[in-house]
Parts: sequence; C-alpha cells; structure tokens
Amino acid sequence: MHKLAAVEESFEALEKALAMPEGVLVQTLEHYNRCAARAEDPLFHKAAKWLRPLQTPPYAALDCSTQRSIFGALTLGGLAVEITGEVRTPEGEIVPGLYAAGRCSAGLIREGRNYASGLSIGDASFFGRLAGRRAAQAAASG
Repeated sequence: MHKLAAVEESFEALEKALAMPEGVLVQTLEHYNRCAARAEDPLFHKAAKWLRPLQTPPYAALDCSTQRSIFGALTLGGLAVEITGEVRTPEGEIVPGLYAAGRCSAGLIREGRNYASGLSIGDASFFGRLAGRRAAQAAASG
C-alpha cells in the first residue's frame, strides 16, 4: 500500500535522500524530539502516551502521495469547526470567511477512531448546508 521512499541512519542522510531543502527535515525532527521528551505536542496536540523521541536509527520515510496510498487523500478530521461551519484557529478564534464541511470538519469519525465508508455524504450535505447558511448570512451582513 505504501512505498518506502528512503531509509537512512541519520536525519541528515534521510533529508538528503528525500531531496529536501537542507535543514528542513532535521529541524522538524529535532523540534519533535524536544517536545516529545517533554510529553508535549504543540503542533498537533497528540496525546502524551503516543509521544516518543525518535532516537534509534534507521529512520524511514514512506511515500504517502495519492499515487501510492489511499490515506494521502482520505481526511479524518483535523480542523476545529463550529456547528455553523466556521473554522477556529488553534487558539480558538474564528477565522473570518473560512468555512468547512464534510469529513475534514465534522461527523462520526472526526477524531479518526473509526472509519465507515459512505458517511461522507451525510457529513458533507448536513454540515455543508449549515456552513452555507452561515456564509450567506455573513455575506449579507457585509
């Protein structure tokens, strides 16, 4: 299902094997490791029990592009969204003019605990209608 993109003995070598800009992967993984060591995930808010610093090579990267994986195109939530479809920032503020509906915003599997094919239609139509109404109200009020 996934294609192995690269396997290396260091973050630097993995970054180079993936043809990434110098320092991008290394800095990202070093930041992750510092946070994981403190049982914190300020970017994605992963539960502490799932956080572990990556310290033992080899390090591998998977090709999760839509050509190689169904998961590259399958969203299971992630946005913080009001019932009206308004999207919230990580700090809880509403993003003016940004609305979401469907699998990326609501529904039975928003947290990714279960997957049930076909539920996207309900998520998109029900929550899409609510988001559309709110967007129309916002547009009408200027």
